[in-house]
Amino acid sequence: LSLHDALPIWRVSATDFERNVLSSYGAHAQAILTLYAHGTDNVAAASAATLARDRYMASLLLWGRARTANAHQVVYAYLFDHPVPTAQPPSWGTFHTAEVPYVFRVLERAARPYTVKDWSVADQLSDYWLNFVRYGDPNNGRRPNWAPLDASTSHTRGLGDEAGARNAVSSPERLAQFKSFVADGGKWSLF
Repeated sequence: LSLHDALPIWRVSATDFERNVLSSYGAHAQAILTLYAHGTDNVAAASAATLARDRYMASLLLWGRARTANAHQVVYAYLFDHPVPTAQPPSWGTFHTAEVPYVFRVLERAARPYTVKDWSVADQLSDYWLNFVRYGDPNNGRRPNWAPLDASTSHTRGLGDEAGARNAVSSPERLAQFKSFVADGGKWSLF
């Protein structure tokens, strides 16, 4: 299941996508439109989902880098990508706070068709979180190392289906464009 399949809420036309990007990104809009294909409604819908995730993750990455540099605090960033199961369509896929029942290992409290895979993901997340709460570091030697952010990293920790280090944003060019947008005073929109 891809991110695009998991996000049925992104139903925008190619025209709407272009209009939203033009109104949201000012002088950076044309570069963003070049980086996110939108020639058909289906492609635009997929790009809208990717753009939303990239914008969120770029924001997290840039904030985490600044926090690490300015406050000298360790930041462990992640992207959870395990779609929450549903008994019947539509699925909301992986959404903000979708990881919470997994972190606390309370899957049995929801009326969802959880599987052995879901419990495996719950074990992964709860293991990292418990270590972070106990020691300020999610690592314990039983799972792959979760590296903290630093000023040069473009990676975050994938948790869920794609566990491991992964690019925070879908391409280096897209991350560079978001960095440029923010450096020029751009503010994140709700699009």
